[in-house]
Amino acid sequence: MKKLFQRFRWLYYVEAALLIVMGVLIICFNANESLHATIGYIIAIYLLMNAIFVLSASIALNLPILDANFFTGLILLTISIWLFAEPTLFINALPLIIGVASIGVGIVVVGQCSMLFVTLGSTPRRILYFVCGILLFVFGITIISLNYSGSVDFSDVILLILGILLLIDGIGILVDAIRLTHATHKIKKDADDNVIEAEIKEEK
Repeated sequence: MKKLFQRFRWLYYVEAALLIVMGVLIICFNANESLHATIGYIIAIYLLMNAIFVLSASIALNLPILDANFFTGLILLTISIWLFAEPTLFINALPLIIGVASIGVGIVVVGQCSMLFVTLGSTPRRILYFVCGILLFVFGITIISLNYSGSVDFSDVILLILGILLLIDGIGILVDAIRLTHATHKIKKDADDNVIEAEIKEEK
């Protein structure tokens, strides 16, 4: 997607605005269960817009069908359609999604570190990664166990964290877009100044 966004810089601003709006809405209304469906629809709209753009740009730029951007667009389109059909299901399934992801990442990290221990020996950094992998695995098991046993509902907490991350991401993209625009204008201005100087020298 980065390749496509470089061709259409104004999309950085659109992306930043959407992420900031989503982040603020999720932060403000994450505890209101009656608005969980609305949050799901907002996320679905955001993903659908990204999917349409990526697929359209892939076709317009004649990118190969097997290009990663095209597959990304298809995945985003599938997820957005699912969210439109079941907006609250996504919110309710967040603890399960986060839990399974944490377990999966934890297993991968522990497995990779174990192989490195056997082949290359242990180092402080590898031991730290190994411990982090175990903690991720335990974290995933804990979230799933507590949430689905009815002891604790992690949905609101995860939504709040998601909202904060989206807000930070949106602000970061906006800052990068402003810097990119400023740098582009500066380069263009310097190029124009060099052309003017060259013309003046030729006239002399």
